[in-house]
Formats: sequence, C-alpha cells, structure tokens
Amino acid sequence: MARKRICIRNNRSECDVEEEVHELVISQMSDGPSARKKRGFTRMADVWNLPSSSQILVTFNEVHQPVGVKGTVLKRFIGSMSKFEIPCERREILMDKITRSMGEKWRNWKCSLKEKHYDATKSIVQVIAKPPQRVEIQQWVQLVFFWYSEDGQKRSAIGKENRSKQTSTHTAGTKTYAQHAYEMVSLSL
Repeated sequence: MARKRICIRNNRSECDVEEEVHELVISQMSDGPSARKKRGFTRMADVWNLPSSSQILVTFNEVHQPVGVKGTVLKRFIGSMSKFEIPCERREILMDKITRSMGEKWRNWKCSLKEKHYDATKSIVQVIAKPPQRVEIQQWVQLVFFWYSEDGQKRSAIGKENRSKQTSTHTAGTKTYAQHAYEMVSLSL
C-alpha cells in the first residue's frame, strides 16, 4: 500500500489540518473502494488533557439521566469521574447509574473481544498466544480460560438462546432515548 504525504500550511485552521490528517489515515488503512472504514477507539484525549482544576458541568433530566452535549461526553468517558461536577443531591443516584453503565460497557467490551478472538476450533494455548494490544496479559488469560470453561460455555448457550428470542431492536443510534427527548424539548422552546 502506497503512503501519501500531506503538506500542512500555516494559514489553515487546526480543524482543517485535523480533518485532512484523519482522511489521510483512513485512506492509508483502506486498500480500495470496497474496504470498510472504521471509526477507531474512543480515546477522549481532550477530556484527559483538561487541567486538574477544570470540571465539566453536566445537565440531567428529571430521571437523573445525563443529557445534552456534555451528558454525551460523560457517557462516553464514564471512567474519568474526577473531571465532572455532579450535584450533591444526585450523587448517590447517579453513582448507581454510572456503576451500571460501566458494567454494561465492560460486558460489551468482553463480548467484542470474544467475537474477534474466540475460535472453538483452536486450543486455549493458541488463543492465549495472540492477545490484543489493549488487554493486559493476566486479564486476557483469565478471560480465555472462562470462554473455554464449562460455565462459560453454558452462559454462552443461554445468551444465544435469549438473544434469538428478541423481536425488536434499538434503532436510535448512539443517542439514548433520554437524549432524544431532551433535544425535542430543547427544540420546542
């Protein structure tokens, strides 16, 4: 695959340069028009790089769900709670919701790892030998052992059966129903 060079001029805005670099990276990853473009990992570097004294004020709806642009940032970057200002009267309720959300994200992450790396035709040693870069070795070994265990196989079978019984799917995209409701109220004002 041939690499392209880009010339970054000083008279362009930072946003233009960032967009061009993003397009370059995508074009380098694809081998042709049939290659599927992927968005990559959510790193949230702008939140990580905030000064320690900075906080992001998050808006919540009446059922304590984060809404608005900053609510979306909170949901996408749930692990950095020290950067967000949470009103004291809602802290306990929100910590419960956040803990559940983190558990769901962790479960989804393990599911995507299994989808990409589990192969019933390979041995445990073969799967352990090729850990993903973003996973610690000890956690990877534990996860692979669970996938191949009797309990892991039983849970997988139950999950597949339950998934096959679902008749409707969530079609609202990355926005939650709470976010859609919040935007509809905001537009009507």
